[in-house]
Amino acid sequence: MNLFTQRFRRALAAIFVAGLIAMPGATPARADSAGYKITVLPGGTEMEYSGEIGFNASGKLRSALNDNPAVKVLHLTSNGGNVYYARQMQYLVHDRGLTTVVDAHCYSACAFVFLGGVERYVVPGAKLGFHRESAPGQSPAEINMVEESDVQAMHAMGISSSFVDKVFSTPSSDIWVPSADELKQAHVITDVSTKFATPDDAKVPANLAAQVLDANPFKLLRTSDPARFKAIGDQVRMAIGKLPAKADLLPLPSREVAPLATDYWGLASDDLAIEFGRAFESYLVKLNSKNPEECYLVFYSGHPPADYAESEILTGGEFADFADIQARLISDGAVRAASIPAENEIKPARDAMWGVFKKRYPNLVSTLENIDSPNTDHGDLCGAVTGMLDAILSLPASQSGPLLRYVFRPS
Repeated sequence: MNLFTQRFRRALAAIFVAGLIAMPGATPARADSAGYKITVLPGGTEMEYSGEIGFNASGKLRSALNDNPAVKVLHLTSNGGNVYYARQMQYLVHDRGLTTVVDAHCYSACAFVFLGGVERYVVPGAKLGFHRESAPGQSPAEINMVEESDVQAMHAMGISSSFVDKVFSTPSSDIWVPSADELKQAHVITDVSTKFATPDDAKVPANLAAQVLDANPFKLLRTSDPARFKAIGDQVRMAIGKLPAKADLLPLPSREVAPLATDYWGLASDDLAIEFGRAFESYLVKLNSKNPEECYLVFYSGHPPADYAESEILTGGEFADFADIQARLISDGAVRAASIPAENEIKPARDAMWGVFKKRYPNLVSTLENIDSPNTDHGDLCGAVTGMLDAILSLPASQSGPLLRYVFRPS
């Protein structure tokens, strides 16, 4: 059988979407599939746009404003996005006579939207970030022509020439975050004020990324795997930057960090490998019974449908337990770096596992033997992998631990 091929192990690296690190007080939720969310704040006179600025963002914002005519203040929380759509939003904000507010951060294309406000406020500590535009396929001269209209518009707002020059001389690969004094002196903002600040219970903590990265297993990676730690840090900060409020916090980090389990599963102790194997098998059983197609996408993620949303399989307590096991597994693996069992050492256990599997799951033998086949029934594939884990875990610990670490060794 080809169960232990490198391709299969790579496919397994995508399955740990449930093994996330839970943040205290976080409520699993999801932003709009478009990558942004529009929320009317308590009182009905203020609205928040959070997330990426992309296709049809201005259309959605226009519809939301039409549905809520009392809104006079727009809060912005975004890492930016497409400048073309940001300009459309800027025109809309200006035409509606809205006041714009930044509570946390508003970078890149988001800053163009902010400038559409007839009055513009930042909360103390909030950040506005500017840089030169980028346009794949266009020459610097072509970009300069496009930016010239933005330069003239900023001058017309009364923004100082020195500030405008700094904005458009900052490379698109960098970001310039002026101080509050610089923003006020250049007439970019009306003032620094808390009068339009969103309620404290709706804000993402300013130090959330630091909280995530200062907790194990990631804290351990700072010294044991600094390159990985830096990559994770960038992903965590990007993910948090897209979150609008506590109510929308996914337990972080998410998909980008989940493959850590497969990187360190094979390097952890036999006991932790077995404990995590049992927790993961339980998760797969529940997922396959609820949504076999989703279970298939977990293994072979590829490009899921645009409306794809992960099911809530685990209860709060189950989720916390799973996250704790994964954190301990990764921490132990990062520090222990145990030697991977040799193939000849696990052969008896592999043969024993295969015997158990054939006895318990005779109808899935062909599926497991052809696990990489594109014609495999999706529900059967999930069942076969779950059955494989069940068969491994039925063996004595002296066999199941090393076999799990061999199967899930770093590829």
